[in-house]
Amino acid sequence: MMMVSVIMITYNHENYIKEAIEGILNQDCDFDYELIIANDCSTDNTNIVINDLIRSNKSKVKIEYFNHEVNLGMIPNFVFVLEQSKGKYIAICEGDDYWTDPLKLQKQVDFLEVNEEYSYCGHQSSELKNDIVRETLIPVKEFTFKELIFSNLLNTATLLIRKEAISKLPVFFKNVPAGDWALQLIAIKDKKAFVLNDNMSVYRVHSQGVWSHLDKEEMCMRGVATVEAFKGFYKDNSSKKLINEAIKQRKKKFGIYKPSLIERGWNKFKRSFLKLILP
Repeated sequence: MMMVSVIMITYNHENYIKEAIEGILNQDCDFDYELIIANDCSTDNTNIVINDLIRSNKSKVKIEYFNHEVNLGMIPNFVFVLEQSKGKYIAICEGDDYWTDPLKLQKQVDFLEVNEEYSYCGHQSSELKNDIVRETLIPVKEFTFKELIFSNLLNTATLLIRKEAISKLPVFFKNVPAGDWALQLIAIKDKKAFVLNDNMSVYRVHSQGVWSHLDKEEMCMRGVATVEAFKGFYKDNSSKKLINEAIKQRKKKFGIYKPSLIERGWNKFKRSFLKLILP
């Protein structure tokens, strides 16, 4: 049985993907794991770099590579690569992030194998911006939906998720703007998440980053849209109240200085985007 599927989506990451792939292939595990890469029709040399690494790969890790001829978009590409996975657990590393600890997967699998009450676990990580690596601190050991609905606590590259927790993704997932956060909100529905204290990955902040290049108003609108999508997924009254409060807080956080501007921007965004994900 394949224990872990590591899934990697990439687009125009020619300068970063070598480090990302090598961090995965260098894992020291007592179980089998696979790496599945989906290149979303990159226009740079990402495909060349990946093929060179596959040809030179001397590890025992099976690499399955898909180079799309048509751009699918980030979330549809993620759904595609998830559907190819065979592992009991899903680990994620996008093509511009990287892992720093060769025991990352082993530590996370060891934890989840004996702690069934958690649907996934993450860990501490660092942020790389302008050639400076800065450690970021997650101040909690565990959390539930009640905390997660207000903030995305974990970077994607830290996650190890039970596949059964995300095997049936809702239809709206393909259109949410914050896919990593939405994935966790789906996975945590009936359980909890845990944060290992080890720092084992780096999140890269750069001008081409899907999230890191956005201004505050766009972050607000994308965050609110993501939370809005879960109104039909979490149907109990207590969860609905938390969702509404999270929406209010996020609008206030990013719109408090220019409330009229943020409302105009939100209405425009809602017309063009929310119609795709809301019933």
